[in-house]
Amino acid sequence: MPVRFASAAVLLACLASLALPACRGGGAFNEDPYKQNAIEAALDSGPKVDRLVEVDHAAFTKVAIAMPSIAPNATQGDEVSDEQLAKLQADYERRLKEAFAKEPRRVVPLAEAGADTFVVRAEIVRAVPNKPMRNIAPQTQLTRTGYGYASTRIVVERGGTGELLVVATETKSTQRFGTEKLSEWGTVEKAFESWAAEAVKLTNPKQN
Repeated sequence: MPVRFASAAVLLACLASLALPACRGGGAFNEDPYKQNAIEAALDSGPKVDRLVEVDHAAFTKVAIAMPSIAPNATQGDEVSDEQLAKLQADYERRLKEAFAKEPRRVVPLAEAGADTFVVRAEIVRAVPNKPMRNIAPQTQLTRTGYGYASTRIVVERGGTGELLVVATETKSTQRFGTEKLSEWGTVEKAFESWAAEAVKLTNPKQN
């Protein structure tokens, strides 16, 4: 992540503004493997894309999609069942497959990925649910105490060799005027749809 703050600065920010979702509930936990901080959790980051090597996109005729993984502590202390976490992973995978099904490249099982195959691996770094009952009163729109957020890391590899081609990260936060704040997983599920479209861009030239 491009912006980092010392722990003392994050603490002061939390005390100064309840608008930061990382300061609500279990959000202060924040043991993120990619060092996401409270400020980044409060704001949409926009996709950060690193294209690591030059790619001959015409040489890739297939794409394989791995089941998305989920990082430890992704829910930031919110109690979420294993079944719900598995459902989130399946929902993200479904979105990815639907997005790539619209592309010319053939979607193949991961076991069939060769040198002509883009392998897409996504990770759910954050999946913090909304608290819908806290998002009804107008004053809660200012404090954001009921807002959740979601973060992802998407890696595109060359099939067969595992060579890293592209790495992308993005954070999506609940929006004040969006309807996603009225359901527990609305923000996360909306993020999956957006990230699936971004993943397709990662496998095409000059899209990011």
